[in-house]
Amino acid sequence: MAASPGSMYQKQVLKKRPTSYLQSSLGSLSKSDRYKERDIPLNSNPPGSPEIQRSNISLRKFSQISAHSDASEADENHADTNGNSTKQTGTPKNAIRAKHHQSLKFTGTAAQQTVQDTSEYSECARIGPPVVPYITNTHMDYSSYRKLKAGKGNKIQKLHHAALSGNEAEVQKLLGKGVDINAPDSVGKTPLHNAILGKHFNIVDLLLKSGADVKCLDERGDTPLHAAVRVDSEAIVVLLLKDGKTNTNAKGFGSYTPLHIAAQMDCVDICKRLVEHEGDIAQAAEDKMTPFGFAIAKGAQAVSEYFAGIGSLEIVQLLTNEIHDICKEEIIDEQGMFPIHRAAMNNHFTVVNFLLDQGAEADPRDIEGQTPLFLAASVGGTETVQLLMDRGADITLKDMELRSALHVAIGNTSTMDVLMKSPSSKSLVVDKDATGYTPVHYAARAGCLEHIILFISKNKAAEQVTSDSLDTPLHIVSRYGWLEIAQRLLKKRNVRIINVQNNQGKTPLHLACHEGHEKIAKLLLMEGATIERDHHDRTPLHLAATKGSEECVEYILETHPGTTAGHASLVTYLLSVKEQEILLNSQNQNVLDLAISNDKEAVAMAIIEHPRWKEVMDSAVGGGVSQIQTLVEKMPEVAERVLDQCVDQEGDPSSKDFKVTYDLRLIQGKQNSLTSSLEHSLDALKTMAERRRENCLTHPVCYVLMNIKWKKFGWITFIVNLSLYLAFLLPFTALAVYLKANSLELCGYKFENMTKHRTGYYEHTWDWHDDDSITCNGSQKTVVVLHYVVIVFALIHLTKEIVQIMRQRLKYWTAITNYIEWVIYVSALVFVFPICACKAHYKSEAAAFSLFFAWLNLVLYFRRLSYYGKYVIMLLTMFKTLFQVLLLFFLFVVAFGTTFYLLMYNKSNFDTLEYALMKTFAMTLGELNYESDFIPDIKLHYPLASNVMFVFFSLAMPIILMNMLIGLAVGDIDKIQQKSVMDRYVMQVELLLELEESLPQWILKRMQIDKYEEFPNRKSKLQTRLYEKIIGFGKAESKGEDDGVPPAMAQIIDRVMEQDAK
Repeated sequence: MAASPGSMYQKQVLKKRPTSYLQSSLGSLSKSDRYKERDIPLNSNPPGSPEIQRSNISLRKFSQISAHSDASEADENHADTNGNSTKQTGTPKNAIRAKHHQSLKFTGTAAQQTVQDTSEYSECARIGPPVVPYITNTHMDYSSYRKLKAGKGNKIQKLHHAALSGNEAEVQKLLGKGVDINAPDSVGKTPLHNAILGKHFNIVDLLLKSGADVKCLDERGDTPLHAAVRVDSEAIVVLLLKDGKTNTNAKGFGSYTPLHIAAQMDCVDICKRLVEHEGDIAQAAEDKMTPFGFAIAKGAQAVSEYFAGIGSLEIVQLLTNEIHDICKEEIIDEQGMFPIHRAAMNNHFTVVNFLLDQGAEADPRDIEGQTPLFLAASVGGTETVQLLMDRGADITLKDMELRSALHVAIGNTSTMDVLMKSPSSKSLVVDKDATGYTPVHYAARAGCLEHIILFISKNKAAEQVTSDSLDTPLHIVSRYGWLEIAQRLLKKRNVRIINVQNNQGKTPLHLACHEGHEKIAKLLLMEGATIERDHHDRTPLHLAATKGSEECVEYILETHPGTTAGHASLVTYLLSVKEQEILLNSQNQNVLDLAISNDKEAVAMAIIEHPRWKEVMDSAVGGGVSQIQTLVEKMPEVAERVLDQCVDQEGDPSSKDFKVTYDLRLIQGKQNSLTSSLEHSLDALKTMAERRRENCLTHPVCYVLMNIKWKKFGWITFIVNLSLYLAFLLPFTALAVYLKANSLELCGYKFENMTKHRTGYYEHTWDWHDDDSITCNGSQKTVVVLHYVVIVFALIHLTKEIVQIMRQRLKYWTAITNYIEWVIYVSALVFVFPICACKAHYKSEAAAFSLFFAWLNLVLYFRRLSYYGKYVIMLLTMFKTLFQVLLLFFLFVVAFGTTFYLLMYNKSNFDTLEYALMKTFAMTLGELNYESDFIPDIKLHYPLASNVMFVFFSLAMPIILMNMLIGLAVGDIDKIQQKSVMDRYVMQVELLLELEESLPQWILKRMQIDKYEEFPNRKSKLQTRLYEKIIGFGKAESKGEDDGVPPAMAQIIDRVMEQDAK
């Protein structure tokens, strides 16, 4: 089999340690094993690190540390990824290279290098840094060198210097002056190269955003990505890889890719980034070295382990080709694993198959007794499991903890199906591991119904098998709450297992109640579970009460009545203790917060109904979502009860001095004075509107809050908007009507024909398409003024719409009324431009459509008024109902219209398809005209068929279809009327929210109110009544009205109930 690409040099390196890298190609080796293979002390560092340099190991010697003793001269001249030849020839330039190598001094862990002789820097810069490591952090010395070379007036050189030295402001300034961003310097590097060499992330980002070429090459043919890898900057590498034009496998000096360089430098994180972006670990350079071979040759431990651990079949083949019988030898790592273990645990199916073909055993054990089949089953490697079983792997072998492959395959359905095909699996189903549990118990704990069904079908004893603690699968299922599995285990009403007690005396019902699994507890009780005591004399009822599971308690009480328990009552009792403080837990949650978060509605209701409810809510920590909002969302009934508690009544309800006080703090999210905020005061109402909580939103407290907001700024906004709209609509209507009524006087039409009727009316015609027949007369001041008024107010409204688009964004386009307003204002502008008294025919059509939608839009303005609002909303709802059945109506019209057209085309009303459809539509509304169209005496081509179709039409359209539409409208009128109130409240909340978001804080501060008092039995003033009647918010919806009971009668009923209670 052919080996993967690699030079003889690479193969020679692999020959020295094929077993280790065969092992690591399928999994990681320990650090000690790596260094043992390379004969380097464990505490030493990878070659190229500062510590290696301090130990006076020359760079040349290190570069040849893995070379074979009889390497050819070509290998001696092998160039590293930095472009430096490792063979010295005695030339002056090579002397400089040698001196350059000797001048490197490492200080500290930062490995700061300095060049001793700046006069020789040019040659050093041209030939590049030494073999390993590449010079990093050299921007200070390189900057000094640039200052010597750069001219003061050369902007390109200044850009290079600024990029290298990290002067971001100077780079921005020079780029703004149009300096060529890709211009190279004296050594062929672009500003992007120099910024990367200086490791200046922000400048690199700036250059890339300014259009720097990521494919540009320096004098040696390296791309910026090569440079980023050389300076070991993962952040810059990631930044370059995000650019879609970056070539991860670009070849630089010596055809080395960035992955070659990262492998040489042992930069494993950068290697991972490059491989994630399709970096090729098998791509060969000019010297036939791949990144993987380079990592081995340079002693890059971390990268070698990473490449080897990818699971590449080519790497395994390359390693095994060197020693043909290597797979038959006992090659193990520190965990006692063979190569086939590593391949199986990573589900490398092809590698496992290859190793088996090469003679590897199918059932070797590691130090924990685990076989490859065991490991493959544990990770869900179905293909590998099937392969190993086909190749003779023993499924009955267990590890040191007595677990079989069935134990660890739980959760992997396809893998378990393959394992259960073995005849040996029947006994393994009920075999226990060291903890005393069988695969059935593990499947029950994980909730794997498919496994349970498969186990029982294979071995009937599976449903009754017990663990060492005497737990049956039903015990496990009851503890973890898997209802479907419990139903399967109790399918045949197996009472023998339903009341089995474990070594603690607990039955499955104990465990279900202890964990609060109500449905399983109900199932067990329905199937005949009895109430037993455990070894601590606790019944399931005790455990259910401890858990606070109300449903479990109720189910148990149906069997054993008279037993009491209840978490809600306990909370009520604790709140009644005066010494009991309302405390917060470590997460700043009080008792109500915990009740809400755990969905304990009964507990929450008990807290709100307690006299200390306000103290509990005041103890909540402010910020974020308020408690009232959370209650509205999760527990609307509790939220309604909170609103009831915010209403305080004083005095006799029939007295004039009867006073009602509304506490508005909580509804505005103000728990206390410390957490009061002007922002988000209507968030609770917003949540009610979004969740359609009708009982909460129509509550008197919410009504009072919205009424106050409406009186303070809502109605003013409404009047302003209405006035602006009327200022547009009325002049526009007057202009259009006036121009049409006086068109003969204002326009000098050239009439083609004129005839006088008996009534004295002149009928005239003209050519609409003849521009010469229309003359513009704009001399009348009234007409000109109206034109300008319409233009100004149309532009004002369009500006308002644009502002709404900027604020609402996508939400703006979900409202149909916004589209209507655009049609109104654009059509109006089409009509008034140019300012002329005489309008072409298309302008009159535009005015007609604009005025039609404008007056309809005026109707929508009255939705917010209490008196007219519900009627407008009812009309809109009926229109929606009509449009829903419009398709059905249209199909009937088409059916009959086409039929009449074919049968009666000789009649003038049906001689074209368009006329036939319109006539059919008119007949549907009652205009039948039977005498003139359908009498057989009149000439009809098909009198019988026409009359038969007329009979069908009369029954279907005017009678059935029209009555159906009327029935829909009348039948839904009650629901529509109830829904209209809620819809109006929702619209009011949306309006108030929009207004509060646009108002400044100092205005909102003056409009805030925490408490409101009213005397409902006192007669209000005349102007107040008029205000409420015309533009007021309306009356609060009482429960008596909702139930069809008059308010006075509702009060009488309430008083009678109070007397009965006393």
